[in-house]
Amino acid sequence: MFDEGLSNLGSCGGPNVGACHTGTLACQGGGTICLNDQGPNFEACDNIDNDCDGSTDEDYNKLTDPRNCMTCGHVCSAMNAVSGCAGGACTIASCAAGYHNLNGTVSDGCEYGPCQIDGAEVCDGVDNNCDGMIDNGLTAPAGICQTAGACTGATATCMGAAGWKCNYGPTVSTDASGNIIAETKCDTIDNDCDTKIDENQPNKGLACADAGIGVCKGTGTFICDPANLDGPATCNITTPGGTMSAEKCDGLDNDCNGVVDNGANTGNLIGQEWVTLPSPSTVQIMKYEASRPDATALLQGTTSAFSCSKQNVVPWTNVTYQQAVAACTSIGARLCTETEWENMCTQPETYAVSVLPGAFDHLIIQAEDAQTVTPGTSGGTARSWVADSQAGFTGGGAMIATPDTGAQVTAANALTQSPRMDFTVDFGATAQTYYVWVRIYAASSASDELWVSINTTAPGTIGTTALSQNSDGNWRWMRSDAFAAVSGTKVVSLYMREDGLRVDSLSISRDGVNPPGGSTSSAAVNTVFAYQSNRRIPQDQVCNDNPFDADLPPATPGDQDDVLPTGSLPMCFANGAGTNDAFDMSGNVKEWTKARAAGQNPIRGGASNTEVGGLACDLDFTLGDDGFFFPNVGFRCCR
Repeated sequence: MFDEGLSNLGSCGGPNVGACHTGTLACQGGGTICLNDQGPNFEACDNIDNDCDGSTDEDYNKLTDPRNCMTCGHVCSAMNAVSGCAGGACTIASCAAGYHNLNGTVSDGCEYGPCQIDGAEVCDGVDNNCDGMIDNGLTAPAGICQTAGACTGATATCMGAAGWKCNYGPTVSTDASGNIIAETKCDTIDNDCDTKIDENQPNKGLACADAGIGVCKGTGTFICDPANLDGPATCNITTPGGTMSAEKCDGLDNDCNGVVDNGANTGNLIGQEWVTLPSPSTVQIMKYEASRPDATALLQGTTSAFSCSKQNVVPWTNVTYQQAVAACTSIGARLCTETEWENMCTQPETYAVSVLPGAFDHLIIQAEDAQTVTPGTSGGTARSWVADSQAGFTGGGAMIATPDTGAQVTAANALTQSPRMDFTVDFGATAQTYYVWVRIYAASSASDELWVSINTTAPGTIGTTALSQNSDGNWRWMRSDAFAAVSGTKVVSLYMREDGLRVDSLSISRDGVNPPGGSTSSAAVNTVFAYQSNRRIPQDQVCNDNPFDADLPPATPGDQDDVLPTGSLPMCFANGAGTNDAFDMSGNVKEWTKARAAGQNPIRGGASNTEVGGLACDLDFTLGDDGFFFPNVGFRCCR
């Protein structure tokens, strides 16, 4: 036996770490050998400490190594990509050129491609940013679509390679490709979005009419035909024609015969209203201030072919004398004379006339309005008081004792020989002293006296003192002697003392100092106004005078002195029945009357800017020349 007992000579090799361990030292072949030991090797990724340094797989980072990701031998691999490992999970480090990992999933690699990014997405049918969608997230450029008219609210849609297309509503005029074309419809819509509506319909909105004539004609405007929007505009009658009626003076063809105001030249149409002057006159005067045919309650109109006389229209003003003459001539009439005008304004006196209560009041009576005129015979000559128009008279005229032969009549003979004018006056119940003032004109000292009496009945008795004009060639107020203790109803009489004397008017007053209208008189002079009642007393706002202000539209509130429509104030007419009387002779507008001489044209009546006292029928303080016109001067005609 040899080497017996030498099979375990102790441990050898090692160390005993990781995959390494010691062996047994044995004698073999004449020497010793270490049997069954394991020494360090190259560290491999196998979850073993191959190099026996106490660390396992320390040369490998399984959290980032794409060949040993999380576990040894787990190799990361993705299509069209360079793989990576992060946190022990396979990742895609980068995509191959032209490929993109759009879904963010590692398992299918860079699944989208090939696609080359060439910028932000535009409307061209191409995925410009390679996000897997074509023409996505786009906003239409500003101004690409029309926005006026029917195009309001239009939006644009990307049509890929075809670019942007505007989405217009069904009322937009477009061709087969969707491009806007000129509108053809009549539908009150701006179909071609050019801010103009139905410009292909040139008559749309214009006035039109049916086949009627005059007031029978219906009128309207051209509108789109709702039953045929592709056709032309049609006439839509919005104001149907009226019913045929008798022709009126209103600037219209009422009888539908094609002629406006036919018959107005005769002055006898409806709307040409006349009243007759007090008897015995047969002259007619316009019932209302003259107006234009087409005048309304707010406008005086523009038509001047004829003149009308009707209620509730603005009178014709801003008219010259010659224009007023022509307007009256156009209807077979003429301007009224001052006497005619005043006779209508004053109306006949109603006797007995009552005196006024004030101590300084004057009751004025026009001589031509005498209750009775009684002729007389003196020196073998028949004599009377007759109408006269000596310049400077007031009212409708004066009276003259004729013939003028130089005759004189004494007080004793006057009762039987002198022509006489009588006026019945109610002096009231209280007996008081009165005076008779007479406005007279004497051409010479041979024609400047008359007798005055107050008696219970005429002729009565006459005092011995004659009333004498002491300034020949002028109109003057002269006062009688005092008549004491006068009361009740009496007759005031004027007797001719000298022929040729002219008498304009007389006044009964308790004032023996101040003549009518005198500067020291403390009360308004009584005269006659065109009032339905209380005609002798100036009254505010019975007629359209300065204190009355209606402030008609469009005037602003305040003192506008507006002219009223004719006959607006029902109490503004002379004291008559109201049916055969003329309205607004006091106030509203002044009125032309027949010329006294060439270029001397009287204006009568007062106006809306005239103070109350200036509305008296007998006031004739204004003369206008042929070129004068004014907003408050009109006229009325006589025939």
